[in-house]
Amino acid sequence: LNKFDHIVFSTRLQEEIYEDFYQSLPSHSVIENAIPRSSKQAAKGRKQHDIFRMLFMGRFVGFKNLFILLDAVREMLHVTITLVGEGPLKKNILAKILRDGISDRVKVQGSVYGEEKAAILSEYDLLVIPSTTEISPNMALEAASAGLPVLLTDETGLSMELRKGMIVRPLRTKEEIQRGILECERSYGEFVKEIQEHTSQHSWDDVCVEHITLF
Repeated sequence: LNKFDHIVFSTRLQEEIYEDFYQSLPSHSVIENAIPRSSKQAAKGRKQHDIFRMLFMGRFVGFKNLFILLDAVREMLHVTITLVGEGPLKKNILAKILRDGISDRVKVQGSVYGEEKAAILSEYDLLVIPSTTEISPNMALEAASAGLPVLLTDETGLSMELRKGMIVRPLRTKEEIQRGILECERSYGEFVKEIQEHTSQHSWDDVCVEHITLF
């Protein structure tokens, strides 16, 4: 790290971690990620499905806490979830789904991009990110931009401005995840309205200006 003149972190949480672990750092600052161009107009008519439809998008790795998420879903017979992504734990996840007998309510599919991703975000009621830690979850920003409610771990580096409208809760244990999901169901209309009205508008233009100013 000392080979560089300046370090840019994506969140203050990430910056604090490095400050704690390294006694001397080069000069450093934070430039947060951009929120994608809003597509909320297409999501204005979003309504909760009779069978609550949840979504996870991301890497299938340990800190994403997916096995505990599946334990929570196994006991919630009125919900379904689709896991979208790839990663080293994919085979283990597929095996657990079969072993637990929940393949009728839990689906797994590969990573999606562009218009296909946008289409999937429009089909679900809730994006769940139960990670043990999330420095800067871009998927949360994309979902919020599309007007999809987000249940996000409270161990997140997103600033208060960027997490506006998201449901930020402790999500480490099965019970915490279940409580978070039930809260989202009970107040679904309120959360939809909040995510559509209050998401920050930190754009790529803003990020570019912040980099140019730094240089």
